[in-house]
Amino acid sequence: MQLSLLLTLGATSLFLSTAAMAQQTASLSSGKALPKNTLAMNTRTAPSLDAKAEVLEAKDFKGTVVDELGEPLAGAVVSVIAGNNQFSTTTTTNAEGEYVITSTSTSPVLLVTYAGCNDIQQKAVYGHPITFQMEFIDNYERKLKKQTKTAEKAWRN
Repeated sequence: MQLSLLLTLGATSLFLSTAAMAQQTASLSSGKALPKNTLAMNTRTAPSLDAKAEVLEAKDFKGTVVDELGEPLAGAVVSVIAGNNQFSTTTTTNAEGEYVITSTSTSPVLLVTYAGCNDIQQKAVYGHPITFQMEFIDNYERKLKKQTKTAEKAWRN
């Protein structure tokens, strides 16, 4: 009880001395003294609502993903690379191999991936559709099987 009373008195004393210091500072800077019953406080003002913010317009980038024979690839993953290997937007191709992806960048870098194919990165230009032709990885099934067996062995041990 005494400790809490002591803490309360200490906090009140600190608050009052801070207020007195603020009053003295305010009276020195403005040349006028504040009334004794007024506490001075520093306040922050909110930014103006009239401030102009840069508006980034979202644009749709379109194209097609095909295999080595020019046949459409459904389910290919198309991503916008935002930097540091992070993706800002991702989509997949439809049955006709077509994609539409939205970005605020005027020329984003697109990454296209498809299981069994080498990844492709290319800079897109707004208004110019891109057709990505995927190349299959030689012996992909054998390599995948080998990696799977290695991973299973490591997991068991």
